[in-house]
Formats: sequence, C-alpha cells, structure tokens
Amino acid sequence: MNLMIVEDEPILRNNLANNIAWDEIGVEVIAVAASSEEAMNMYDRKKPDLVLLDIQMSGASGLDLAAWIRERDELVRMIVLSGHDNFEFARRALELGIRKYLLKPAGESEIKRAVAEAADELRQVLDERHNYAVLQQRWAQHLPFVRLMFLSNWLQGHVSSWELRDRSKEVLLDIEALRLFCVAVIDMDPLPEEETRFTSKDASLLQFSVRAIAREVLEPYADWIVTMPNGYTAVVFTTADAHAQPQTFTQEVNANVRKLLTVIHQSLKLTASAGISRCTGRPEELAKLYEQARQALQQRILYGNHIAVTYLEHAEEEKAVNAQPELELERELTIALETGNRTKAAETLDRLWHAVMDGVHTVDQVY
Repeated sequence: MNLMIVEDEPILRNNLANNIAWDEIGVEVIAVAASSEEAMNMYDRKKPDLVLLDIQMSGASGLDLAAWIRERDELVRMIVLSGHDNFEFARRALELGIRKYLLKPAGESEIKRAVAEAADELRQVLDERHNYAVLQQRWAQHLPFVRLMFLSNWLQGHVSSWELRDRSKEVLLDIEALRLFCVAVIDMDPLPEEETRFTSKDASLLQFSVRAIAREVLEPYADWIVTMPNGYTAVVFTTADAHAQPQTFTQEVNANVRKLLTVIHQSLKLTASAGISRCTGRPEELAKLYEQARQALQQRILYGNHIAVTYLEHAEEEKAVNAQPELELERELTIALETGNRTKAAETLDRLWHAVMDGVHTVDQVY
C-alpha cells in the first residue's frame, strides 16, 4: 500500500515520513506534501492508496483536500490528524468517508495502527471487488453455454411455467416484452448414395455447420438458435411488435427458413429440411411449438427432402381418420403393380388419388 503524508509542520512531517516503520505493516511512503495545494499537484502522478493529512493548514484545509480526493477516487482511505477536538471537523470527516480521526499529539504507535487498519480495510475491499470481478468475468464466459442449456430444457418442456420468468432473467433473456413466438426445427437430409465428401460419421460436423449457417443467415430475425440433444437445430423466432399479426409473422418465419435451406444447400452442396410450428403469444407453450415443428419435419418422409413443412392443425386427427382406407388402397395398388395388372393399377391409383386429395384444404396439404 502506498501512503501520501500531508502536513504543514516540517518537523512533524519529517517524523511521520521517516521515523515510523511503515514497512512493518506493508506500507510505503511515496509522497510528502506541505500543503493541500502541493498534494493536489502531485496526486495524479503518485496515485496513493492511503492519505495521512492534517486538517488545519494554510491555504486549503485538509477537509477541502479530502473532498477533492474523494471526488477522484472513492477507494482511497484517509486518516486525519487534527490539533483540535472539533465536532464540526469530525462530522465533516465522517461525511467524506474518513474513518480514522486522530488528535495531536498522537503517538507514533497510534498513527501506525490507524494507518494499518485503513490499509487492511482497503485490502479487504479490493479483494472483494476482485473476487466479484472474477465471478462476473467467469459468468460472462459461461453465459452462452448456460443460456443454451436453458433454451434446450425450455424447448423440451423441462422448465415449468412458474419458474420460466425467473430463470429466463437469470440467463439475461428478456421474454416479458415479446409478443409472438414460433419455432423451426432444421435437420440435414439423409446423405445421397453418391456423396463421397461426408459419411454418417460426420453428423456432428454437419450439425455444427447448420447451426453456424443459421446464426449467420438468421441473426437479424431469430433470437435463439440451439442444437438439441437429438441433433436437430431449433430456431426460436420472436417479435416484440405489439401490432404483429400471427399470419404475417408466420409468413416471415417461413420465408427466412426457406432462405436458410437455400444457403445450406449452396454452402454444403447437401440438402436440409425444416419443420415450422404455429405461432403463439404464450412463452410457456414453447415446448408445444417445438413438438409441432418436430412433427412437421417428419412429414419430409412423405413430401421429400429439401423442404420446409408447416405444422397443420388437426393433421394428426385427419391422418388417423383417413389412414385405414389409404392403406387398403395402397395394398391393392401394390398387388396390381406386382402382378402387372395395368388396368387395376390405374383404377386403384385414381381411387387413391381422390381418397387423399378430396379431403385437403391447403397448398401444403396438396404438396
């Protein structure tokens, strides 16, 4: 710890600087001043940790100097030497954060002890601040990982609605102002047989590539992008626009997802597909949106690869109702094809076509 001594009496100033074993308490005298003005002139160059100062000096008083120092550095610890037991002096010293107020003639041991206590107090404050700064730095370093873990658990339904608000604040996700949510799930399509650059062992590399491309392409539009345990890349789209309409918002999400699939194809020379959920204004339903997006993605088995599929309300119910007739017709078609019965195959295909198409109502269903 570095000490500055400010005292206008030459003999006392010399004794304070040279006759006290400051090294025994880990303190070094780095500056000696005969007035407040002289102390101010050298303060910025010396940067003391501790200041031992007289109150009554010619020119600016010690309290004026203390106020001047306090404006520049709240950490500096000051010890006052006063020749008068003046209540007003003591009150003003307390206001300036001065905890040690010694009356002249104070003994060397008393002065040394007061400086040592001030030094210990400052060391403790600096240690606490350092530890806090280290914790903040470590938290900042780990925050992205902690946030991704929270998002993954949230999407999987492992965060209850009652703890959602508090836990989101802990990872610095502001969900209070958000009005609409939509989830897209992206996955690489199966590798084509002619692919020679990648194999099934490169799945992790391709998943990482998808996430990296998604962050680059969707950064202005998507708030949260996370790789899920099953390897899917989940993208959470949100908007804080109080006037946003669900239909318009969903259209924007679709456009951005289709753009992402195009960029993935151009970058990797491989295709990926996406499932897109409906939208909601309730953050506690995010897990439901994720499941909708997963179900939509599974439809690529029927529709083919390199496609963005939007989740359709009641699709599962419609599928269950129509599944049995379709299966029977598929069996008839298979038999007709295997037996080479061209007429039967054409007739069955026509019936199968109408069984499916007569019950659809949207472009996505037709596709």
